[in-house]
Order: sequence, then C-alpha cells, then structure tokens
Amino acid sequence: MIKQTFLSALLMIGVFTTLGVDLSTLPSVDSLKCLRSSGHTFLIGRAWRSYGAFDPNIVQTLANGITAGYSESELGVYMFPCYSTTKTP
Repeated sequence: MIKQTFLSALLMIGVFTTLGVDLSTLPSVDSLKCLRSSGHTFLIGRAWRSYGAFDPNIVQTLANGITAGYSESELGVYMFPCYSTTKTP
C-alpha cells in the first residue's frame, strides 16, 4: 500500500511540473527561442541586484522574451532584498 501511494505521488509530481528558466544576465532572442522550443514555458529575470541596485538588463530581457514567443503571463521578475541600505525620505 505504501509503495503504491509513493508511486502515485511521483506520477502526480511529473504531471504537474513545468519547466522554466531564471536569468541574471541578458539573454539573446535566439537563446530564448531555443529554451522555448526545448519546453521551457516561463522566464523569470532579475530586476533588482543583491547589492541594492536596479538591474538595467531586465527591460531588454523581458522584451527579448516577448520577441522569442513568451506571453506576458509567462514572464516574471525577481528582486533581491537589500538589508544593508535604508530608504531616506
């Protein structure tokens, strides 16, 4: 019984998984097209660097993603919190 439950859980994991990519550098359109054709269904790009600065590559990364065939709902960003800086009014 335990073996059957474990195998069922493994099958469900395989059914509900998706493949994506997390990028911290500017990718080319061709690279993103290659990822897209290889089954990567979403793209997450870095928008804020770990030392507390905006990543200027994110705008072009997202634009390249659109050009490569990703829809807006398949694109996202991630941001590192920066605890060493403070916001001043």
